Amino acid sequence: MAKHSELTMLPCGGYDFSVYPTIVDVGGGHGSLLASILAATPHSQGVLYDIPASCRRAKDLVERDVADRVRIEAGSFFDSVPAVRRI
Repeated sequence: MAKHSELTMLPCGGYDFSVYPTIVDVGGGHGSLLASILAATPHSQGVLYDIPASCRRAKDLVERDVADRVRIEAGSFFDSVPAVRRI
C-alpha cells in the first residue's frame, strides 16, 4: 500500500489547480490533501472544512508552510458548507 504522503500528492501531479483562486476541501480531515494542493499552487487560497475534532488536528497545514493561505472552518456538511466567491 502507498504511504499516506504519496497518496496526498497524487492529485497535484495530474490536475492543474492553479486556475482556482480558492480551493475548498469539504471533509478535509487533517488537511494533508489541501496542504499538498496548495504547496503546488502558491497563488491559491484554501478552506479546510470538517468536524471540529478534525480541524483541531489540522497541523499538516502548518508544517507545510501553507497555513497563512488557509481558513479552517469547523462544521458539518450535512448542515452547510463554507461560502466562497464563485469564479
